[in-house]
This record gives sequence, structure tokens and C-alpha cells, in this order.
Amino acid sequence: DDDSTGGGATPATNTSKLCNKNWKIVSFVLDGVNITSQIPSCDLDDFTRFSTDGNYVNDEGPTKCDPTDPQTTTGTWQWLA
Repeated sequence: DDDSTGGGATPATNTSKLCNKNWKIVSFVLDGVNITSQIPSCDLDDFTRFSTDGNYVNDEGPTKCDPTDPQTTTGTWQWLA
């Protein structure tokens, strides 16, 4: 939608597109080859949630590959220039 009159919504930033949503692997392609079927199902149900403050949480989902692993792990992220 071309809003040349200037009254439209502010375009979404990459950060707003990434953050505050749950992300999970639905397809994994390496060098043009789909290798999703090689990823264990216990990893495919994991999800990651990025926050605008530069932190993220990775959740093991309903099925852990190793029952002794923590349900969640945390870390930091940043955009590379």
C-alpha cells in the first residue's frame, strides 16, 4: 500500500518483526538440501522468544531430548552491523 500522503502507519522495524513472538524450526535447508527430517522431534518442538531488550529465552517445548536439561535457557542477542 503506497501511502504517499504521510498518514499511514509507521513501518515495522526488524526488531519489532522478531521480538515477542515464539519462533520454532519448521524447515531446515542446508546448501539447498532440506534436512528437517534429520532433526530429532524433541528439538523440533523447541521455541525461542526474543525480547527488545536484547535477551532471549529458549524453551525445550513439550518434549525434552534429555530429561535432565533445564526447561528454559537464556542468553542475549544483537543485530550485527
